[in-house]
Amino acid sequence: MRRYNRRRLLTSGAAAGVLAAAGLPLGASSAQAGGRFVAGLSGASATDTWDSRSYKGHFMMAAGHGAVFDCLTEIAADGSLTGELATDWEASPDATTWVFNLRRGVAFHDGGAFTAADVLASFALHSGGSGSPAEPLLASVIAMTATGPHQVRFELAEGNADFPYLLSDPRLVIYPSDRMHRAMTGGIGTGLYRVAHFKPGVRFVGRRVSDHYKDGRAGWFEEIVFVAMHDAQARVQALQSGGVDAIDEIGPDAGRALDPALLVQEVMGNRHLWVAPHPDMEVRSATHLRSALKFGLDRFSLLRDLAGGHGQPASDSPIGPANQYRVGLPPVLHDPDRAAYHLRKAGLDPSALDLWQPHLKSRYSSGRVTEDWMLTSLLGTLPETQTKTHLLRLTAAARSALDPARRRDLYAEIQHSLREKDSTTIPFFANWIQAHGPRVATPHQIGNVWTMDNARMAERWWSA
Repeated sequence: MRRYNRRRLLTSGAAAGVLAAAGLPLGASSAQAGGRFVAGLSGASATDTWDSRSYKGHFMMAAGHGAVFDCLTEIAADGSLTGELATDWEASPDATTWVFNLRRGVAFHDGGAFTAADVLASFALHSGGSGSPAEPLLASVIAMTATGPHQVRFELAEGNADFPYLLSDPRLVIYPSDRMHRAMTGGIGTGLYRVAHFKPGVRFVGRRVSDHYKDGRAGWFEEIVFVAMHDAQARVQALQSGGVDAIDEIGPDAGRALDPALLVQEVMGNRHLWVAPHPDMEVRSATHLRSALKFGLDRFSLLRDLAGGHGQPASDSPIGPANQYRVGLPPVLHDPDRAAYHLRKAGLDPSALDLWQPHLKSRYSSGRVTEDWMLTSLLGTLPETQTKTHLLRLTAAARSALDPARRRDLYAEIQHSLREKDSTTIPFFANWIQAHGPRVATPHQIGNVWTMDNARMAERWWSA
């Protein structure tokens, strides 16, 4: 076995431990423990539970892996990977075998000790046809073994240089193996905050755990309160009135209207708009629709109208500003004539927008911190075509390539293909826009993988 480090993105757990012991996140040297933090958050539901397989919105992501539970690894605000419940990890030369050493002396909120058995049981929830949304992340794992009370070995079907990154996913939190149901119903984890109150779709209250392994570098608040607020304007008003200390997902116009004493954070990450034909379209028609989309969408106008200009046009690739191997390709230019040609080929009247718009679907994606993670998620949504087969082959080659130059070349070819072929349409990347009041202080660098400092504001921010 040898240690494998991915430049810039992958920080070994050993190095992360040194950094953690050396000091605090940038800007947190004056952080003081204590105080109460109240956040108004979107995405809550009356059906929410502590079962991570059911997470649907940001509310439970922040309450789950951002407060009550831990993962094996954690994405730092600068995009590097650090150890959470894992202290360090090693890979075989071909990156098909990974060994993770686990943190010792960690206890669950009910006093039980954390061991390798908890990792195996928690990951089993997302394996073997479970239907979990996180199942694709572990699909390449052919064997998981506890090689000691605090060590786990993963055997992969193919090399994956980014495998430790996958284990930071908010759904891959760790539960106690012998009381799994109790933990998923009551919220028993190893995180910085234990559950004091939880009403699904309404409110979560967490209290700081004493003698935690993150003491001195995270978890400054004594109490955290998350209030479910579905309406963006209601969140803005609550922040303006001082009813909450921070809010997520504010619109670009609301940010300009906020009181100057309130601080708006605008963070550029990989969040993007994705547009595609409806899956029930025939492949031939869908292909022409995708081509029509490429030339029919005015990316600059869409960015202005839908995101208030807060972002940047994209070139139909999900590999974004926060990725290491992004190629700066120009966006496809708006060409109505070419769009009309492909609409006619699809059997649709290009002059009647109401006839073809129902055949489209669109959604925002948060993006992913690694290229392979994002491409794998995207390609699974595409119809079976020669272009998809080619892209899957290139993605698999890049996944197992350990030479950075080779990976860069492969990801560049993928991005050029996504732009030139009719495989997908991603018109722009949209910034995360959030805000907090004067009672809260934050580090200089804010995470950009998800909103609200990668949904970890409860442990990374502190009372001003």
